[in-house]
Amino acid sequence: MPKKKAYVVYPRTKEISLAGLQTKGGKKKFRGGSFLNVSENGAAELRETYSKSDLHIVEDDQLGRALNGEKWEVEGDKVKTLHNYHFGPTARYSKAWEEFKSGVRVKKTHEWVFDEEGNAELVRIPTFEEVREKRKKRRAKLAEAAMEQT
Repeated sequence: MPKKKAYVVYPRTKEISLAGLQTKGGKKKFRGGSFLNVSENGAAELRETYSKSDLHIVEDDQLGRALNGEKWEVEGDKVKTLHNYHFGPTARYSKAWEEFKSGVRVKKTHEWVFDEEGNAELVRIPTFEEVREKRKKRRAKLAEAAMEQT
């Protein structure tokens, strides 16, 4: 199966932005946005129909990788991660969405920490009370050390 490519179309004139684009499949509108996503065939048709002074068409690598199911890309020693595109509600995100809409604050208890080599480790975030106790102990130790010096 050939890899899919996605393209982004940017209007360069106000008229194109407001009127939209006429294609064989119908009229494509920007709907107040600043760009339009099109397929490889759509990009080729727009290049034939419109001039470079009207449109700027570039390949969208991230959306292309998402359409092909790829999650990352390795270039030398660098890894480019891909944002997960989310097209509509799914069971996986429904609980988080309901919590977000209800206004309930979800307490974050863990976070990912990365070292210089790029290795990830899940670390527990201390609570406010734990941080307060640690500060009290540190201050008491400093006060004790100051008392011993005098």
